[in-house]
Amino acid sequence: MDGDCTCDDDDDCPSGDQCVDGVCEDCPGECCDNDDCDDGNPCTQDKCRRGECHNPCKRDCALCNVEIGGGAGYCIACACTYATCVLEIDASPDPACAGGS
Repeated sequence: MDGDCTCDDDDDCPSGDQCVDGVCEDCPGECCDNDDCDDGNPCTQDKCRRGECHNPCKRDCALCNVEIGGGAGYCIACACTYATCVLEIDASPDPACAGGS
């Protein structure tokens, strides 16, 4: 414990607040939750971690909506595109994954 609030997981602070130097503060840093980190790119994950935004790319071939022209597309190298998405499949999969023994 640090001061009057629990700093391990901020249980004693209201939702969205964090314990900083023993005091509950409203959203210290650039974000309180994932919604604060929306970068407008449908091919990134919008995550708030310890008051900082992180926007890592989603995996290639994740579905997305293309802004220009609209419609379904795929994330390729962090960009939403109409390109055809081809996943490489391992020619010799793990027997456990292939239903073998």
